[in-house]
Amino acid sequence: MSVFKELNPEGAEQVCAPCVTKLSRDSSQYIPMYCLRYQQPFRTVLMAVASRHGSKRIRYAFEEASEFLIYEASCHEVKFVGSCKPLSAHCDDDESSALEKTIHALDGCEVVLCSRIDHKTWHALEQAGIEPNNKHASESVEDAIRAVYHGMLSAGRLAGGVTEATIDISALA
Repeated sequence: MSVFKELNPEGAEQVCAPCVTKLSRDSSQYIPMYCLRYQQPFRTVLMAVASRHGSKRIRYAFEEASEFLIYEASCHEVKFVGSCKPLSAHCDDDESSALEKTIHALDGCEVVLCSRIDHKTWHALEQAGIEPNNKHASESVEDAIRAVYHGMLSAGRLAGGVTEATIDISALA
């Protein structure tokens, strides 16, 4: 979805707005690739949330989840993109095999938010390159995702992997 709007560079210090690319002489489009607040490129991040029945709060432990809701977070929005059902240890597989298959199903997610997580699962997620996060228990899903994303952004963890050209901010003035 494209949002057409003129950028007010003076407000860039208060509002985290993406840079502007001229599409034609009469319109500008927000292109999410450079964060004016943090003065760095940014990218989207997929985050999974341990859930049951689409809960809108971080209420469930990783091991209790009946599904993982997948969200795409950016500097400007959080949007739901799908869900993933974990494989239960009650299936024909043993517990460690079910955990491996669940982690494989979460491939592409950089963060998993849950209310609690055991040490073995935490370690397995880290080994797979997924950051477990249990610091936002009882918060709304979108608020928690925004907090984690902006923490990653302010720490400079989102500048890598940006494939588009960096914009010269002085050109926006």
